[in-house]
Amino acid sequence: MSPRLLLSLATAVLALALGSSARATINYSDCTGTTVEYTNISESSADEPLYNAPTCIGDLLDFNPTGFEANSGTANPDQIDGNLLFTVSALDNFLVDNLILEENGDWQVFGFEPSNSLASVTLTVRLEILVTPFAGDPFVVEYLRQTPLQFTTASTGPIDVWAIHEEFLMASILAEACSGTGYFTSAIPGACGATTADVGVNIDNTLLAYAVSGELSFINKKDFDGFTITTETEPVPEPATGALLALGLVVISAARRRHA
Repeated sequence: MSPRLLLSLATAVLALALGSSARATINYSDCTGTTVEYTNISESSADEPLYNAPTCIGDLLDFNPTGFEANSGTANPDQIDGNLLFTVSALDNFLVDNLILEENGDWQVFGFEPSNSLASVTLTVRLEILVTPFAGDPFVVEYLRQTPLQFTTASTGPIDVWAIHEEFLMASILAEACSGTGYFTSAIPGACGATTADVGVNIDNTLLAYAVSGELSFINKKDFDGFTITTETEPVPEPATGALLALGLVVISAARRRHA
């Protein structure tokens, strides 16, 4: 089975794990940047489309969401959930170094202090990193990070702004996988000194608004630069450089175990 097919299958399985109840899927065109290409781009939600078709600018993938908002003023919660999938692949002679995700929007909570109303956003990012080990066959490393923001105090003005900035540095993630630290509960030796040129990305965005009787809450994703993904790459290292990197990660992993 080819590495690309392996990654596609792993990403598809991950998508199914999110559930597909009352969801519709929209597929978008592939886009080739300066040093990477984005393929298999799709979104799904019960209120589609939310992200809308992306624009490719260099190695930046830019979405301009519309209708991605939650409102509550009747003591009933309002939740909107959007799922975004794509694969990022470095072009020849490059490796994926860093994924940068940025999103922003507005929120409002109108009520008395202290308020039981709230507005929240949760960003969940699941990565399927296709690892090329220093020796052996490629394999997939799964990684997950969740970033929640919750607002319960009354708004200070007509609107307040929220923003999320997350970076996924491949070298750091693989170093954690190598040593079994951070997100990883056990060491993955093949990740030591490994590189990656392909990453499956599964993004789940949830907006929630809840207002008790007599109050209001609102949260949205702005339709201008509401969600962007930037991929930073690096040249494929020379064999000698790769060997030194692998040795260094093994030494770091051993040192951590001695001090554990």
